[in-house]
Amino acid sequence: MRETIPRNIEILFRKDLGEVTTYIHFIEISTKEFFERYPANTATDHIHIELAKKYGHRRLQSHHLKPEKFNQFIHLSHLAFINSRADAFCDDVLDFSSMLPNSKKLSREAEGDKLRKTLTVIYASRHNDRNLIRKKISKTIVENYAGKVEVAIVDYYRNIRNSEFHGGLDRSTSNFSLKFENMIIESYKHRPNLPENLTTRDVILYSQAWQNIAKNVCSNLVDINPIVEQLCRKYKSKTSKRRNNAITNKLEQDYLQSKEKIDILRVQTNQWLGSL
Repeated sequence: MRETIPRNIEILFRKDLGEVTTYIHFIEISTKEFFERYPANTATDHIHIELAKKYGHRRLQSHHLKPEKFNQFIHLSHLAFINSRADAFCDDVLDFSSMLPNSKKLSREAEGDKLRKTLTVIYASRHNDRNLIRKKISKTIVENYAGKVEVAIVDYYRNIRNSEFHGGLDRSTSNFSLKFENMIIESYKHRPNLPENLTTRDVILYSQAWQNIAKNVCSNLVDINPIVEQLCRKYKSKTSKRRNNAITNKLEQDYLQSKEKIDILRVQTNQWLGSL
């Protein structure tokens, strides 16, 4: 059985997102092509008179539909699919071998959304203290483990998605406030739109934020110091240069450690560059 490492979880998540995105983009393309072929003022009549009957929906009433709503619902559906894949990613993280026993069950006792519940279990596991599950995880820990800007983006779009799927945006009283707006624009070159003005770029931003969250979370799944010690022993017979390259590549690729973190570990670990 293939060893489960943080990178495997992150790769699986990106693959799942890619498959969903491809299908949704084809749906969006088809919708745009339809409205280019049929003017907006006749499109719904064409659906009602010809297409609905052709595909077995003879009683489908489309006169009341607003063409501009079509893309909005496509974008909202895309957000929902990304969210479902993100939930599956959180489950994979909870299944990771370094987690506390019965981590999924324990996560139900934690506060917050699926991401925050998962981060609470990671935090409790890293400190080997099950009692931390029942304590509200701090904002600082959430941002350190997942990313400050990324969490703000995910919270914003999840609020939109939840409002639509629990009564509809038209009836929603939610405040769609955006935190760290300038930082989001600086990092991702896009300002999230309001719910009624969602575009493909919003969907891409939501996906990008989740991909970065996945990488950030997976980089925090294990205590990296024992890993470094194991790698030092494994490559102790190599020359200093080869040992450095091997350990650096392993930490970066398998454990998703940043260059900055690796540089710190290299300085802190005398065994890394010296002899055992």
